[in-house]
Amino acid sequence: MSEVTVVNNPTESRFEAQVDGLMVGRVDYVTSGSTIDLQHTVVEPGHEGEGIAATMARQVLERLQVDKPRLTVIPTCPYIKRFLSKNPEFQALTDPEDPSLAAE
Repeated sequence: MSEVTVVNNPTESRFEAQVDGLMVGRVDYVTSGSTIDLQHTVVEPGHEGEGIAATMARQVLERLQVDKPRLTVIPTCPYIKRFLSKNPEFQALTDPEDPSLAAE
């Protein structure tokens, strides 16, 4: 598989995972004030099991750390919530009072 690149598509309110220019997955979001709600992670049929969801989650959170460090991440998406609980390096992006993000 070619390299996965994640780009922000603010017009569609989603981060898109692309391989060779083709969208193979997305993370839908809603921003409001000082928060970004990562609502839904989708990997396109035929691309499941390729690690795209994990790559998207990591690249989205890394981008938020650098570009939008003042935004608080609300992980409505169960996949993003699990990813955050297993990757403490991103915990600072979330509300420290959110008990659902305790490490598993």
